Amino acid sequence: MMDDTLEIEEQLRALRETFVQGLAGEIESIETSWACFRGGAWDADGFMRLVRMVHDLVAAGGVFGFPAVSQRARALEDKLRVVAEADVPPTARQRAQITTRLAALKRAAKE
Repeated sequence: MMDDTLEIEEQLRALRETFVQGLAGEIESIETSWACFRGGAWDADGFMRLVRMVHDLVAAGGVFGFPAVSQRARALEDKLRVVAEADVPPTARQRAQITTRLAALKRAAKE
């Protein structure tokens, strides 16, 4: 039983390390995806992929012990979902808010 517990803990540490190593790349992918929409272009399917990428960070941040990443990703996801539900390109104000929240997520990931 103790060996099983140690093995599970080691697997969790490895998963956490994988998350940490991939975090900058995940945020870069989110930034790249967001850049496509910042100029006013619209693709509902592509936008939903962006929302899902951010949602995955909400969950992973919580699971792997990065509450600040999870919180900032949730704030970003909330704003993205408002746009997605409207199914129209984001307004200038929404673009500014999303860009600000993305920057906050990026800062949280570096902490």
